[in-house]
Amino acid sequence: MSHAISDALVVTKRQWLQLIRVPEVLIFSTIQPVMFVLLFRYVFVTDGACMTSAACVNPSLTYMALTARAVDYAVKQLKNNNL
Repeated sequence: MSHAISDALVVTKRQWLQLIRVPEVLIFSTIQPVMFVLLFRYVFVTDGACMTSAACVNPSLTYMALTARAVDYAVKQLKNNNL
């Protein structure tokens, strides 16, 4: 357990040192997602970003169902001129 904690501290220290050297990375990585949400009225997440990963299951059908539902919603909104 102590090795995991020390490794985590080393990685954290390296990340902080990198952010001190290049502060644009922090600014860009925090502002860009907010800009995308503000610029686009609807944000549809239909890939693996909305789920945790597990090696024992294949979530392909779940991704397809999420995408089909998002597309159906987007088409309905387009027909009502809401998008």
